[in-house]
Amino acid sequence: MEDDSDEEVDSKTQTSHEKQTAAMQKRIKQLEMRALQEKEWQMRGETTADHRPVNSLLEEVLTFDKGERTAPEVTDEQTHDIETIIKQRIKDKSWDDVERKIKEVKNAHEYKKKIVLDSEKSKMSLQEIYEKEYISKMSGTKDKEEEDPAHVEIKSLMQNLFKKLDALSNFHFHASAPTPEIQIVSNLPTVAMEEVQPTSQSDAGRLAPEEVHGSTEVKADEEKTPTDRKRERRKKKLQQKVRSKARVAKLARLADSNEKLKAIQAVQKLEQNAKMKGSQTTIIKGKKKREKLGSSKSFFAQLDVVNQKQNLKRKTS
Repeated sequence: MEDDSDEEVDSKTQTSHEKQTAAMQKRIKQLEMRALQEKEWQMRGETTADHRPVNSLLEEVLTFDKGERTAPEVTDEQTHDIETIIKQRIKDKSWDDVERKIKEVKNAHEYKKKIVLDSEKSKMSLQEIYEKEYISKMSGTKDKEEEDPAHVEIKSLMQNLFKKLDALSNFHFHASAPTPEIQIVSNLPTVAMEEVQPTSQSDAGRLAPEEVHGSTEVKADEEKTPTDRKRERRKKKLQQKVRSKARVAKLARLADSNEKLKAIQAVQKLEQNAKMKGSQTTIIKGKKKREKLGSSKSFFAQLDVVNQKQNLKRKTS
């Protein structure tokens, strides 16, 4: 009470300038205290529910961006166009009423007409299927769909039952008409009925093995006669001759710089010269591995043997 009374006395005794400065100091002190205190949750930026009072978000008026297409502006031109469309549709009496939909009546017989996809593997091969289609096209008849044997049996039993019931219900019994047997007779030539030879096969492919290679008797070595052995020998020599000619022709096609080719050609030329009459060329056919001459004595001995052979050949010629 004393402080209040002192303030009243001071306020009465203070000048207007002192009052203004005192109010200013009080306002500054309040702002400083507010700045030192913790900020409110609205001034903290993004805050979660743990950092704000309960239901405090409902008391605030929030502004946020929303990705939504803006509504078109309603103008006089748009309203006029809509009114003209409505008036024209009234004149044309085009009301666009909803058409009534009627539920389809499902008939059991219609299901039989629909194609049923069979997921089982076909027991017929592709060749048999093509053959069946070709025969049906050529004969002009279509194969009937295979019926279930149980259905066929039921139909036959029902027919027999109806015949008996008709006979019992009538006063005068009369036999039922015989069921006609349909037999298709196609007046087509035999060539058109079946394919004599497929177009994809040639005449050579239809020959039997005996027609391609002549039949020969197979003999063992003990059963062969001297004539058979000579025939086989001539055949073998002919094959070897053909192979050697082919080998020589192949080597001749090689480059001239091939040393092996040159050596073979030189040997062949020497052989031809040795076979000619009056030639002094002799070819010594020895072992592949030449014997080593250990001394000069063995060398000159071998040279004397060669000279003697040449002299002997000259005398005989």
